[in-house]
Amino acid sequence: MPTLLTLICLVDGHSPSSAFAVEIDSAQSTIELRDLIKAAKPKDFRRIDANNLSLWKVALADDDDNDAPVLLDQVSDKSKLRVTSTMSKVFSADLLEDTIHILVQRPSEPSTGLGRSEESTEFMVTVKGITITTTKWRTVPNTATLDRLRQAIWEQNPSLRARSQSLVYEYKGLQGYFVTDEDLRAVLRTLIQQGITNLTLRLEDPPKSFLEVTSDDLFRLYGHSIHGFDPVEEVQHPPFTPTKYSKALDSALTMLATVVESTEPGIIIQNAVTLFPDLQLTIGKDVVGRRAFGRLDYGIGSKAYPDLMIPVTTFPHREFSTGLAINALQLDTVSSNRKQRRTKDGEDNNCGANNPASAAVTSFGIVTDSYDWYLQKCTIDKLDDSGFNFPKFHSSKIPTRVNLAAPDNEWRAAVREVFKYVVSHISRMQDGIPQSKRIKLDK
Repeated sequence: MPTLLTLICLVDGHSPSSAFAVEIDSAQSTIELRDLIKAAKPKDFRRIDANNLSLWKVALADDDDNDAPVLLDQVSDKSKLRVTSTMSKVFSADLLEDTIHILVQRPSEPSTGLGRSEESTEFMVTVKGITITTTKWRTVPNTATLDRLRQAIWEQNPSLRARSQSLVYEYKGLQGYFVTDEDLRAVLRTLIQQGITNLTLRLEDPPKSFLEVTSDDLFRLYGHSIHGFDPVEEVQHPPFTPTKYSKALDSALTMLATVVESTEPGIIIQNAVTLFPDLQLTIGKDVVGRRAFGRLDYGIGSKAYPDLMIPVTTFPHREFSTGLAINALQLDTVSSNRKQRRTKDGEDNNCGANNPASAAVTSFGIVTDSYDWYLQKCTIDKLDDSGFNFPKFHSSKIPTRVNLAAPDNEWRAAVREVFKYVVSHISRMQDGIPQSKRIKLDK
């Protein structure tokens, strides 16, 4: 007896999030399925007859963490449907769930009049970065190479030659790395099939370990470095009772009284975090971003919202310019990951008119050698679709230095001042949390 099947279909070159469902009787053939697919996506196939569509049986898991375009050439496990085959011969009644079943391939000869993949085609290559450049590049898609593409970019833009060799392409709002020549060819073929001759790229350095970061990296990566410091922000008074605040501060003072030298910044950080019941302090957390990766000395994170993190950078034997640069790269990593997640999840961050998180992703950092304390802030425009994510860094120095070798009343007064600024800085984390995931402070 015929059974009604629901097939999840995806057009070659599209991302899994654009998949669509088609219902078909198991007794019907590939011919009927092609007609149903064309009817379901009239805009995609408006100039293509249904009988010119090629259908491939696949089993692609719908992975929430991977929405990169699916290219037929890169799918190893696939089989082409014969036009006379009935669905009952191709699929069982129990279809795999959360799986794409059909990949739809357009005809190799596009109706736009563009040549085949074996013919020379001129592409308009846009390279995003500190400045946006455009290059005309003529190539045969089936024989194109990454080296020739780089050379074409460098010939028209010599200043880009010093950039890294990594090429990142953008397609339908998503991105991916060109690792091999075949990666490039597959994308070019897909573009041609859709009548597109615009290729958008970024030239990127490979991610760098935090341990290798220098102050020069800020200018190289972002076109600017940290020059001077902003005035320290006015202390924001969190909604804590005096008793609760004093208890946390007294705990820090008691613990520091047993320390011979100011070598343990974690004491101040640890006790400040206790004021926020929905936050946790982590040590040695690994983070990975597009520009850098490595282990955080300390991380102040949200228990319910893992993407929210204050990196704390300590370095007793380094210059502050290096420490600030390391923390800046850590902030860029945290902020970019949060921006990517928010864009993917479509979160509406209703954080008020004075600090609209819906328009920007802001992260906060702390840099210290236990004596001097710096507060940093990184802002990335959430609405920026350039793909480069230029962050803006702001740094300020707490105007008090902690020296446990000073007289008792002096170092205690210094700790009280630093503690006040650190707590205020941590409390600003909530300005970047989506309304639905706001930290609930224990008053």
